[in-house]
Amino acid sequence: MSRQLSFDFSEEVTFPITTPLLPIRPKPLEDEILSSWLTRVAFHNGLTPSQLSYHLIGNHYLLSIEVDRIPSQHLLKSITIHTGISENEILKMAFSKYEDNIHLRFEKHGNIPHVVSPGYKNTKTGAIRGFAFCPDCLREDREPYFRKQWRYTFAVSCNKHARLL
Repeated sequence: MSRQLSFDFSEEVTFPITTPLLPIRPKPLEDEILSSWLTRVAFHNGLTPSQLSYHLIGNHYLLSIEVDRIPSQHLLKSITIHTGISENEILKMAFSKYEDNIHLRFEKHGNIPHVVSPGYKNTKTGAIRGFAFCPDCLREDREPYFRKQWRYTFAVSCNKHARLL
């Protein structure tokens, strides 16, 4: 059984949105990564991720940066104001939560050790790579989302389905 999500972006959205709380605020799912949750928040509110970015931080670049690392105080505060999600819940979706558990030590900018970048281009082959994922998990999800465990360089297969990512 094939299932497709569809979102209507035909209505014009006026910025800035004047109400502090977004009308629809889905809860983060287990092991969900921040960029995945922000994308779901956007779609639930009839926005593109770019439009949500403009609403949260005043520009369209939020998801083109590595938002899954330690979010800035400005971003944390903005997400909290507009979604009602606590800063602690937001940080649980970022890699900063795991810093001590797997010895991640990273700077504010640059690559995070043991974590695959959200997208990169192989300079030798020209191939573009994005997030690894388990298609079975996404198919079974009531609402598909990306998990943090899939971003680790040492995660080569799905824990649930034993399928290569």
